[in-house]
Amino acid sequence: MLIWTPSRCGTRWSCPCARASTSAKSGDTLAVPKMTRLARNVEDTLHMARDLTGRGAIFQMGHTVYDPRDPWSKLFLSFLAAIAEAEGESISLRTQGRMESGR
Repeated sequence: MLIWTPSRCGTRWSCPCARASTSAKSGDTLAVPKMTRLARNVEDTLHMARDLTGRGAIFQMGHTVYDPRDPWSKLFLSFLAAIAEAEGESISLRTQGRMESGR
């Protein structure tokens, strides 16, 4: 089992989490504590999950295993990824606003 608990990850495909997901092989489980530690948008999340399951590895977030081949699992995974993406964009906008107001 590969357990990924980075302090900062998911900002780009070259991040350590993306590298960890590409090194997973059949029978491995990539476990992440929360969605924002995997990817920053829906497309990247689904791409990583499909890539993992295509190689026979398992994607797990928290205690739940997600399989993008299952329509309900894919729907819920997409929903969680969309929330994480919106949350990240909201944080970015707030940070930009505070930086501009401080000038």
